[in-house]
Amino acid sequence: MLEKAVRVFRGKTKWRDPDPVGINSLAATSLSRSLLALCIVLLLCSRFAASDHPDSWIQVRSPHFLVASDVGEKRARRIAQQFEQLRGVFHSSFPAFRADPGQPILIIAVKDEEEMKEWLPQYWQDKGLLHPSGLYSGQEDKHFVLLRMDATEDHPYHTICHEYAHALLFLNFRSLPLWLNEGLSEFFGNCSIGDKEVRVGEADRDHLRRLKESGLLPTEELLRIDKSSAYYNEQGSASVFYAEAWALVHYLVLDPAARKEEILQKFLAAWQQSGGQADAAKSSLGDIRRFDVVLGNYAGQPSVSMSTIAAGQEVAADSYTEKSLSAAEVLVLRGDLLVHMDQAEQGHRLIVQALQLAPNLGAAHEALGFFHFTENNYTDARREMGEAIRLGGASFLASYLHGKLLLDGSSFSEETLHAAQKDLETAVRQNPEYAPAFYWLSLVYSHSQKTQSQAIAAAARATELDPRQIAYLVNLGHLLLNNHRDEEARSVAEKVLKAAHSVPEQKMAQGLLDQMRARPSGQGQSNP
Repeated sequence: MLEKAVRVFRGKTKWRDPDPVGINSLAATSLSRSLLALCIVLLLCSRFAASDHPDSWIQVRSPHFLVASDVGEKRARRIAQQFEQLRGVFHSSFPAFRADPGQPILIIAVKDEEEMKEWLPQYWQDKGLLHPSGLYSGQEDKHFVLLRMDATEDHPYHTICHEYAHALLFLNFRSLPLWLNEGLSEFFGNCSIGDKEVRVGEADRDHLRRLKESGLLPTEELLRIDKSSAYYNEQGSASVFYAEAWALVHYLVLDPAARKEEILQKFLAAWQQSGGQADAAKSSLGDIRRFDVVLGNYAGQPSVSMSTIAAGQEVAADSYTEKSLSAAEVLVLRGDLLVHMDQAEQGHRLIVQALQLAPNLGAAHEALGFFHFTENNYTDARREMGEAIRLGGASFLASYLHGKLLLDGSSFSEETLHAAQKDLETAVRQNPEYAPAFYWLSLVYSHSQKTQSQAIAAAARATELDPRQIAYLVNLGHLLLNNHRDEEARSVAEKVLKAAHSVPEQKMAQGLLDQMRARPSGQGQSNP
């Protein structure tokens, strides 16, 4: 089953004008300034206007995003433009960081609540359920963003930008302290964007009220909270955690004294060096009990700091390609979203309807293949992905899953390995940022002495794209060891041992170390 992370929301982002605002590229001279620059634009996506109620659906493709909408070509281009601006400022602020996840980002903008109900019927099935104004769903094969263009809440799209921030942080850090990860993402959600200026660091009244009612946790306790803690999982306690994480990040990023002393940079440098938050906090925050007083005074003041920055000019969006979507293509989008949202039966029904309208629609066969894959029906999944490839118009996912599923079994013929290699090579050409395709391609290459160097290169690329996956590092270590590159293998083994946290990860790490100890340096073993 593919990994997923889904958030639905009423939202928290403000806007004052229906037209998007561009921002000049910001050159970051410190981490705090870079975070500030990123914060400014993470809420650009919040300023979407109400629909002009066209009758047809359109698809707009920008360099890094795909927008499908029934709110008209002009609005769809603006949405794509806003996300491109967001990405551009992140890239200019963090030039050494990756700005593009390996999964394509599909933005679906619907005109009103009634249409949102058609796309997410599960949230209207029972009384008392949240009727979302939007959804962010990060999946292993794609990211979905669903927007309702007539949303009228004060902050309708806070969570979109919160989760987008998570995606970017997740892309560039093997891990971050939980308070910093959530605090940064909460901080990014609280901006107001006008015609001529962007206000950063506006107070989150809900967070300040929560802290006033419950009081702040000691900083030492905040640093110890992890994903198993009640402060992260239980509703009332989690509210306190998120509120204080936001307040601490707000202080570190915007307080003049904290910025001058570069406390956040010092914390990150010390934490990355030692791996311990307590030591990092002591070296950057000083006396922790005294800092508790500082943070309490900061969160309790009548008004917290804000920063106002002039907005730049809009970036032209007339170069984006566009096309009209047929009724069958819209059914595929709806069905595929529902399958990804664990509404497989409803999604399957829509995909079948699409195929009845357009039997030769490659995207419909791909969506049907993905449905079968989620149902563990790998034979039908492979067949439908093959049909999608034959018909054309399929994404990298069809080639990836078709190649991966060819390897379903304990032994492979030369013909099967060749076919899987061809599929996976196609997948990485179509999407050179998708780590799983490189991982499986490395496994195919490893079966032949002639392609050992390609196996190592593909494995290294997978770890580069997704260094959080211990299995990718272990695979690279085994390939290096089997090819007599013992020193490199030992270096990888040390990384694996340091990064492994869960029991399965530790077992994988131990397996690599055991293989290294089982033979003298330079004495090879057979290929996997």
